[in-house]
Amino acid sequence: MRDGAMNSHRRMTATIGLAGVLLIAPAWVGLPVAAQDPKPAGFGVNVSADGHILTPLSAIDGCEALSSPTRGPLLILHIHEDLDLALLQAPGGGTPHVALGDARAVDPWKPLIFGGPAARAAQAGELVRIPGRLFTVSSSRRNALYMSFVIPEPQAGNAVLVLDRFGGIAALVVHELKPGVMLHGDSEIWAPIPRDGEVREKALGEALLRQFLDHQDVAYASAPAEKPPTAQETVEHLRTATTLIECR
Repeated sequence: MRDGAMNSHRRMTATIGLAGVLLIAPAWVGLPVAAQDPKPAGFGVNVSADGHILTPLSAIDGCEALSSPTRGPLLILHIHEDLDLALLQAPGGGTPHVALGDARAVDPWKPLIFGGPAARAAQAGELVRIPGRLFTVSSSRRNALYMSFVIPEPQAGNAVLVLDRFGGIAALVVHELKPGVMLHGDSEIWAPIPRDGEVREKALGEALLRQFLDHQDVAYASAPAEKPPTAQETVEHLRTATTLIECR
């Protein structure tokens, strides 16, 4: 486990899953946390009506407690260090959320990428569209497990979503993927190497996200929309189906 204040306030259990990769499942032990002003850590994407949220683990590393200005305290349910992925949960139900989509329905040259630094996005009240292009896809049995995208600037610590043309989650960008993880499956290069000033961001494909959520018994939605949403409809949906995460 990483060093950090967050680690001193949780108890670890471990299970094996996702093709033998170690899953770490922390549970809060109820230790008191000193009052501090919360700071934006990044955005997470709501993936179920039961309040489940996916976000990069690196976005919350070092936090003693997590909360949302609109949803209250957030509980860490599971983390996966190799994948830089964390599953959180907010109290209550009926949460607007984004369905899992299809990585094959991503335009490689004009993918729908939404992100933005946490502070800037928080001021805007929403994630913003980021220009970019698909770079590589690593797949197994035609299921996209890992993807990478070329974008203009780093998005460290923030949840960056890649949507398919129907508005479903095709991939989630992460920032500290364990070296060698993306070597599984067959790799396919789609675009030229990044140019000066561009960065390559790695992402977990929807097939891998489904495996992770299935292991945690999360009732996520995966039914595609009847027709592709407009750009405005996508932005409006993300405004309610993403959660600003604050760190103490």
